[in-house]
Amino acid sequence: MEKNWICHAESQGKSNLLLQFRREFEAPRGQEAVVRIHANQQYKLYLDGALQGRGIAPSCFAYPYYYEYRFACPEKFCLGVLVYGVGEDIPLVTEQNKGPVCLNMEVCVGGKRYVTDESWRCRPDPAYFRDTMSSLDPMANRISAWGGFKEIYDTCLQDDSWLQVGYDDSYWQSAQACQRANELYGFPSAAEAPAPVLAEKVFPSVIQTDANLGRAKVRGKRLFLYAEHPGSFPAALFDFGREAVGYLTLRVRGERGSSLSLWYGESLDMLRTDTFLLNGQEQILKPFQRKALRYMKISANGGGVPSVVDEVELDLTHFPLEEREKLHFEDTLLQKVYDVSLYTTKLASQYHFEDSVYREQMQWLLDSRIMSLVHYECFGETRLAEKAVRQFCRTQREDGSIRAAGPQECEQLLPDFCLHFVSMVEEFLHYSGKRADAEILQTLEKLFGWLRANENAEGMLDVDGKAGWWCFLDWAPLDKRGCVTALNCLYYRALQSYARILAGEGLPCGEWQKKAHTLRKNINERMFDAQKGLYCDCFAEGRQSASCSQQSGMYALICGVAEEPEPLLEKLCAEEFAGVRINGAFLMCLSVDYLLEKGCIARAKRWIDRYWGEMLRRGATTWWETFDMSTPPASVPYAYSKNNATYLHEYIPVSYCHAWGAGIAYSLARAKRA
Repeated sequence: MEKNWICHAESQGKSNLLLQFRREFEAPRGQEAVVRIHANQQYKLYLDGALQGRGIAPSCFAYPYYYEYRFACPEKFCLGVLVYGVGEDIPLVTEQNKGPVCLNMEVCVGGKRYVTDESWRCRPDPAYFRDTMSSLDPMANRISAWGGFKEIYDTCLQDDSWLQVGYDDSYWQSAQACQRANELYGFPSAAEAPAPVLAEKVFPSVIQTDANLGRAKVRGKRLFLYAEHPGSFPAALFDFGREAVGYLTLRVRGERGSSLSLWYGESLDMLRTDTFLLNGQEQILKPFQRKALRYMKISANGGGVPSVVDEVELDLTHFPLEEREKLHFEDTLLQKVYDVSLYTTKLASQYHFEDSVYREQMQWLLDSRIMSLVHYECFGETRLAEKAVRQFCRTQREDGSIRAAGPQECEQLLPDFCLHFVSMVEEFLHYSGKRADAEILQTLEKLFGWLRANENAEGMLDVDGKAGWWCFLDWAPLDKRGCVTALNCLYYRALQSYARILAGEGLPCGEWQKKAHTLRKNINERMFDAQKGLYCDCFAEGRQSASCSQQSGMYALICGVAEEPEPLLEKLCAEEFAGVRINGAFLMCLSVDYLLEKGCIARAKRWIDRYWGEMLRRGATTWWETFDMSTPPASVPYAYSKNNATYLHEYIPVSYCHAWGAGIAYSLARAKRA
């Protein structure tokens, strides 16, 4: 596909933009039009006013990709594109979905090819409200430091005739080439995995009304909100029954100039996110952004006549996934855990693997590895996993380290994630049956060059003095100084995986096997406390750490480092174990997988019941990001609850749908088929 990104000249350098682009075409009757499109960051594509598709740009700058649409076209037709972007300079914790707000399209019809250029016309959407104070306060009108902006529309200014042939756009600006984008982006290539699909339409039910100095009534399927008194704020609370991800549509009526506000939440701790000023007619409201929610509140402001909500529906979307086979478990708890895990994985499988569908939608490497395993074993699917592997390859740093997250470049460096990447590659090659090609092999070669550069004299990874490193391992207070036990166990496993990958390609691997053997010997000599029969958390300043945790011991078992696994496992699983206990979902997944693989069925079921079973008993419909089993039964993940690792940090939105806890489905499916 050719590249020539275009933009609205007066909007460059601004944030929170919703732009309209249009161009009319002529073609012989009966011709098929082929449209290839990439936009930064999100778009909706229309043909003569009919929505053809929507997309985002989940890719690094050097490797953008396009989606292709085909349709029969009349002799004259109009292509319209709505493009939304947060902008290039707006501060975002995740560093994702930023960049110049621009459009690149290629239209092939009637033997001709048209690439976006100055013949396109564009303007800001007149109905969309931009907070002009955002230049003074970057958080003005923001959802959070992770997310984009609230949506505010004056539908009295909305006119969809711009999507039709014959519309007078003479007062619009001609699009201009976006020099910044043309320098920043590579040539777009075809998407490596299909876009999310409409899985089903879901409809919420009203579970509560609040008069709030006005009146709120439900009659049949209709909601009436009376806000005729100054200061009244009638509202109704809707429940979708469980977490849902997708695009909302509302059919409403209300007095011209009155407004409806939409509040969303994965729990009842909701945020007013969208507001629509009504035009006095029956109208369809469609927020542009995708929503992740269980609950929604609609509130009314102003109007001498009631605002009427006739219908609310959500198009549930996710990557196209079908189960390999429907697995049935005799144990009702295991069945429920399995089903919720599949549903959580589906919601978090969109254009890429998303860690949290509400807060940030990033493709964190460890989350991606866990979700890949569920895709392989439960859905027989490898496409999204391959896309993830290759995107991590393509964003590799010059020094050889792998970025902790994507799909765009991310500056966070987690050394344990770099090691999980090697396992992720080996698992992908195993399940896909593909060979390790040059892209994968060159990435691994650079990665192991970086790892070797960070070894000490004994061939162990040492975190001390490494600026910018975040040794994650688990949400727990582990001692992470010097040579961290769990990190070096992962290094041992990564060396073994690399040796097997090389051997599979007929390449020399003896050097790496030897390094793995030496590393395992050194870990056991340095980190194993023979008196306690446990692995210490780290070896630093010439001595063992006094801290011995479940995490360090389980990593030693999972990675094959432990020389006497049976007595170690007994100590780690003892009820009276006094060290730090696992509270991270992904490590709980890996640990239960180890128990099932070793035939410890009863013990695995106890761990499943205490962790996932307890979440279910507390009302989870998808798996929470973090969960502390020791908290009171009334606790759920919340900014002021110990169940969230970001304790007391209100500015970090909590994730009620986080798929790194869904890896238990992979383990249950494997055990069921064994």
